[in-house]
Amino acid sequence: MVTRRPLVVQDGFVAELPVGDTVAAGTSTTEVVAGSGLVGGGLVSSSPRVDFALAANPSGIIYVGDSLGIDGAAQVSADTALASGSAAAVLADSALASGNASLVTASAALASGNAALDLVPTLGGGGTVAEFTAASAIASGYVVGVDDAGKIQAVVSGNPLLNGKNNVLGIAQSTVSSGSLCTVNLPGTLYNDPAASLTTGAFYYADPTTSGVTTTSTKPTPWDGQVPWNYIGRAVTSSGLMLLKSI
Repeated sequence: MVTRRPLVVQDGFVAELPVGDTVAAGTSTTEVVAGSGLVGGGLVSSSPRVDFALAANPSGIIYVGDSLGIDGAAQVSADTALASGSAAAVLADSALASGNASLVTASAALASGNAALDLVPTLGGGGTVAEFTAASAIASGYVVGVDDAGKIQAVVSGNPLLNGKNNVLGIAQSTVSSGSLCTVNLPGTLYNDPAASLTTGAFYYADPTTSGVTTTSTKPTPWDGQVPWNYIGRAVTSSGLMLLKSI
């Protein structure tokens, strides 16, 4: 006579109860009981099925037939994330194109600025001082111009003349006698006179009466029909006059 042991579920399979094991009181050896998170079960003779128990409207991995799948909510979230990432990529491309355009503009501006610097000597500026021979006695602070002999004279109503035209060169930096060398501040330099009482921020003109500077724009009659009469500098301090190329 063959002795059979009770059938139990072991490691997911129905098998005879191992030797040495006993069946707990109150259980059936012919019934599959669904545990936590599972639904189904029943008598072994009825080929029971055990499924995963899912919450309502789950998002993520679900059980579809005999396989695992992704529910619609998770797919929608994934599609939304993908669309957002694609939009971000488009914005990044636009930002990159804008940045490249800015670099082109900056390069053009730099080239323009360098070209302007190259023109400074041609325009008579350059932020330098130079020495000229005085054609007559000149005092420090006099506004001077160049005559036909290439020498400097104080600017007065009718002098100096270069090729028959009045002109302004800069401001004398020292007091010299006729025939001596005089250092002249040219446009682009700062003329400093500790004894001056300039109005900071004001524009100054050549004074054809004193050969100094004044805030009053008084055009000398000999300048009519020649170079326009304009300011020659602007006070940046009470003693400092920044010379400008304006005449």
